[in-house]
Amino acid sequence: MVHSVPLSVDELQVSNLEVFPNPSSNQIVYVRTDKSCFYQLYDISGNQLQSGYLHAGVNQLSIRQAPGYYFLKVDHKVTKVILQ
Repeated sequence: MVHSVPLSVDELQVSNLEVFPNPSSNQIVYVRTDKSCFYQLYDISGNQLQSGYLHAGVNQLSIRQAPGYYFLKVDHKVTKVILQ
């Protein structure tokens, strides 16, 4: 009889991600996530503009950039952020 044992455990990923207000008329957005995780913000050219950590719950994120389209990567999820 052969018993198999898992050799690794999958990382827990963010299952709930919310960015609001989106679009934003100022440089502050709020990010709600269900676990603590790392984030990265990119411009439309793919340049990383900022990064940091979010805690589980609602986080205030200051995006000090010109109006336009940006991409927020949290864990393995990417969402578009619009600054007006």
